Amino acid sequence: MVQKKTRFVFHRPISLILAVLGLLLLTAILAILTDFEKSDITSLILFDSLTITHLASYVGAMWIAIFTPIYYVLKSHSPKRFKTMLNIHVLANLLAFTLITTHYVHREINSVFLGTGTALYITVLLLVATGIMQRFNIISGKKVKFIHLSMTSAFYLILVIHIIGSFVRI
Repeated sequence: MVQKKTRFVFHRPISLILAVLGLLLLTAILAILTDFEKSDITSLILFDSLTITHLASYVGAMWIAIFTPIYYVLKSHSPKRFKTMLNIHVLANLLAFTLITTHYVHREINSVFLGTGTALYITVLLLVATGIMQRFNIISGKKVKFIHLSMTSAFYLILVIHIIGSFVRI
Protein backbone atom coordinates (compact mmCIF):
# COMPACT_ATOMS: atom_id res chain seq x y z
CA MET A 1 0.00 0.00 0.00
CA VAL A 2 1.41 3.37 -1.07
CA GLN A 3 0.83 6.31 1.21
CA LYS A 4 0.22 9.71 -0.26
CA LYS A 5 2.36 12.58 0.89
CA THR A 6 0.22 15.17 2.61
CA ARG A 7 0.97 18.82 2.72
CA PHE A 8 -0.02 21.15 5.52
CA VAL A 9 -3.23 22.49 4.06
CA PHE A 10 -6.46 22.95 5.95
CA HIS A 11 -8.58 20.24 4.35
CA ARG A 12 -10.91 19.92 7.30
CA PRO A 13 -12.93 22.98 8.27
CA ILE A 14 -12.42 22.27 11.98
CA SER A 15 -8.67 22.85 11.72
CA LEU A 16 -9.27 26.14 9.91
CA ILE A 17 -11.85 27.15 12.49
CA LEU A 18 -9.37 26.40 15.29
CA ALA A 19 -6.65 28.38 13.50
CA VAL A 20 -9.00 31.35 13.05
CA LEU A 21 -10.08 31.22 16.69
CA GLY A 22 -6.44 30.95 17.74
CA LEU A 23 -5.48 34.03 15.74
CA LEU A 24 -8.45 35.98 17.13
CA LEU A 25 -7.41 34.95 20.65
CA LEU A 26 -3.83 36.01 19.89
CA THR A 27 -5.20 39.36 18.70
CA ALA A 28 -7.08 39.87 21.96
CA ILE A 29 -4.09 38.87 24.10
CA LEU A 30 -1.69 41.15 22.21
CA ALA A 31 -4.17 44.02 22.41
CA ILE A 32 -4.44 43.60 26.19
CA LEU A 33 -0.67 43.27 26.64
CA THR A 34 -0.03 46.30 24.42
CA ASP A 35 -2.45 48.36 26.47
CA PHE A 36 -0.84 47.33 29.79
CA GLU A 37 2.74 47.69 28.61
CA LYS A 38 2.57 51.08 26.87
CA SER A 39 5.44 52.51 28.86
CA ASP A 40 7.71 49.59 27.92
CA ILE A 41 6.70 49.58 24.27
CA THR A 42 7.10 53.33 23.84
CA SER A 43 10.65 53.02 25.12
CA LEU A 44 11.42 50.93 22.01
CA ILE A 45 11.34 53.96 19.73
CA LEU A 46 13.31 53.38 16.56
CA PHE A 47 13.03 56.63 14.60
CA ASP A 48 11.29 59.60 16.23
CA SER A 49 7.72 58.41 16.78
CA LEU A 50 8.01 55.19 14.79
CA THR A 51 7.41 52.42 17.32
CA ILE A 52 7.37 48.66 16.99
CA THR A 53 3.57 48.71 16.88
CA HIS A 54 3.64 51.28 14.11
CA LEU A 55 5.92 49.04 12.07
CA ALA A 56 3.59 46.12 12.78
CA SER A 57 0.64 48.08 11.40
CA TYR A 58 2.65 48.95 8.27
CA VAL A 59 3.33 45.27 7.67
CA GLY A 60 -0.32 44.33 8.32
CA ALA A 61 -1.82 47.07 6.16
CA MET A 62 0.63 46.53 3.31
CA TRP A 63 -0.01 42.78 3.38
CA ILE A 64 -3.75 43.36 2.97
CA ALA A 65 -3.22 46.11 0.39
CA ILE A 66 -0.83 44.05 -1.77
CA PHE A 67 -2.07 40.49 -1.32
CA THR A 68 -5.81 41.15 -1.81
CA PRO A 69 -5.54 42.10 -5.51
CA ILE A 70 -3.04 39.28 -6.07
CA TYR A 71 -5.46 36.81 -4.46
CA TYR A 72 -8.33 38.12 -6.59
CA VAL A 73 -6.36 37.62 -9.82
CA LEU A 74 -4.91 34.22 -8.85
CA LYS A 75 -8.20 32.70 -7.76
CA SER A 76 -9.71 33.26 -11.19
CA HIS A 77 -6.60 31.93 -13.00
CA SER A 78 -6.05 28.86 -10.82
CA PRO A 79 -9.39 27.33 -9.86
CA LYS A 80 -7.66 24.08 -8.81
CA ARG A 81 -5.78 25.91 -6.06
CA PHE A 82 -8.76 27.95 -4.87
CA LYS A 83 -9.14 26.26 -1.46
CA THR A 84 -5.45 26.55 -0.68
CA MET A 85 -5.38 30.21 -1.70
CA LEU A 86 -8.56 30.89 0.28
CA ASN A 87 -7.02 29.39 3.42
CA ILE A 88 -3.86 31.44 2.92
CA HIS A 89 -6.00 34.54 2.35
CA VAL A 90 -8.00 33.94 5.54
CA LEU A 91 -5.08 33.14 7.84
CA ALA A 92 -2.64 35.74 6.50
CA ASN A 93 -5.21 38.51 6.63
CA LEU A 94 -6.13 37.50 10.18
CA LEU A 95 -2.47 37.75 11.10
CA ALA A 96 -2.38 41.18 9.44
CA PHE A 97 -5.46 42.10 11.49
CA THR A 98 -3.57 41.05 14.63
CA LEU A 99 -0.69 43.38 13.75
CA ILE A 100 -3.06 46.26 12.97
CA THR A 101 -4.96 45.69 16.23
CA THR A 102 -1.81 45.97 18.35
CA HIS A 103 -1.06 49.31 16.72
CA TYR A 104 -4.63 50.56 17.04
CA VAL A 105 -4.87 49.68 20.73
CA HIS A 106 -1.47 51.21 21.39
CA ARG A 107 -1.97 54.48 19.49
CA GLU A 108 -5.65 55.21 18.98
CA ILE A 109 -7.72 53.76 21.80
CA ASN A 110 -6.93 56.52 24.30
CA SER A 111 -7.03 59.28 21.73
CA VAL A 112 -9.74 61.91 21.99
CA PHE A 113 -9.69 62.47 18.23
CA LEU A 114 -11.40 59.72 16.27
CA GLY A 115 -9.89 60.21 12.85
CA THR A 116 -8.83 58.15 9.88
CA GLY A 117 -7.09 55.59 12.10
CA THR A 118 -10.38 54.69 13.75
CA ALA A 119 -12.21 54.66 10.41
CA LEU A 120 -9.49 52.40 8.97
CA TYR A 121 -9.65 50.04 11.94
CA ILE A 122 -13.45 49.79 11.75
CA THR A 123 -13.13 49.04 8.04
CA VAL A 124 -10.59 46.26 8.67
CA LEU A 125 -12.76 44.91 11.51
CA LEU A 126 -15.77 44.75 9.16
CA LEU A 127 -13.59 43.09 6.50
CA VAL A 128 -12.59 40.40 8.99
CA ALA A 129 -16.15 39.91 10.26
CA THR A 130 -17.71 39.64 6.80
CA GLY A 131 -14.83 37.46 5.60
CA ILE A 132 -15.39 35.01 8.45
CA MET A 133 -19.14 35.04 7.74
CA GLN A 134 -18.48 34.20 4.10
CA ARG A 135 -15.80 31.60 4.72
CA PHE A 136 -17.81 29.61 7.25
CA ASN A 137 -21.24 30.26 5.71
CA ILE A 138 -22.52 31.90 8.90
CA ILE A 139 -24.54 34.34 6.83
CA SER A 140 -24.46 33.64 3.13
CA GLY A 141 -25.77 35.66 0.29
CA LYS A 142 -25.10 38.64 -1.87
CA LYS A 143 -25.45 41.17 0.96
CA VAL A 144 -22.43 39.90 2.90
CA LYS A 145 -20.37 39.64 -0.28
CA PHE A 146 -21.39 43.20 -1.23
CA ILE A 147 -20.42 44.53 2.21
CA HIS A 148 -17.10 42.65 2.07
CA LEU A 149 -16.25 44.07 -1.37
CA SER A 150 -17.41 47.55 -0.33
CA MET A 151 -15.21 47.44 2.77
CA THR A 152 -12.27 46.41 0.58
CA SER A 153 -12.78 49.52 -1.54
CA ALA A 154 -13.21 51.66 1.57
CA PHE A 155 -10.00 50.16 3.01
CA TYR A 156 -7.93 51.40 0.08
CA LEU A 157 -9.53 54.84 0.09
CA ILE A 158 -9.16 55.38 3.84
CA LEU A 159 -5.63 53.94 3.85
CA VAL A 160 -4.50 56.50 1.25
CA ILE A 161 -6.16 59.33 3.21
CA HIS A 162 -4.64 58.03 6.46
CA ILE A 163 -1.13 57.93 4.96
CA ILE A 164 -1.45 61.38 3.38
CA GLY A 165 -2.91 62.74 6.64
CA SER A 166 0.10 61.50 8.60
CA PHE A 167 2.39 63.63 6.44
CA VAL A 168 0.16 66.69 6.13
CA ARG A 169 -1.10 68.11 9.41
CA ILE A 170 -3.66 70.86 9.14
